[in-house]
Amino acid sequence: MSPARRVETGAEPVLRRPVAPMLAAPVDEVPEGPALVHEPKWDGWRAIAFRESDGVYLQSRAGRNLTTYFPDITRAVRGAIPPGGCSTAS
Repeated sequence: MSPARRVETGAEPVLRRPVAPMLAAPVDEVPEGPALVHEPKWDGWRAIAFRESDGVYLQSRAGRNLTTYFPDITRAVRGAIPPGGCSTAS
């Protein structure tokens, strides 16, 4: 899988799939700071959601298409994110 590619679409660059996700790294202490946000990882799936002009694409960490496995999430992304947007989901 290649790193994220950016494509100019007018005002703002947009990420194009596939995207290599950031992976967690073990640390002795959780970093703290006003600009940091932490999210616990429970059992389950983690995906990157792409809102494309013709629909939604959910990508697994390994780059696989998860869209058909999660129709409720696909509908929610379609309603919440404008075409050209990208968001992580877990």
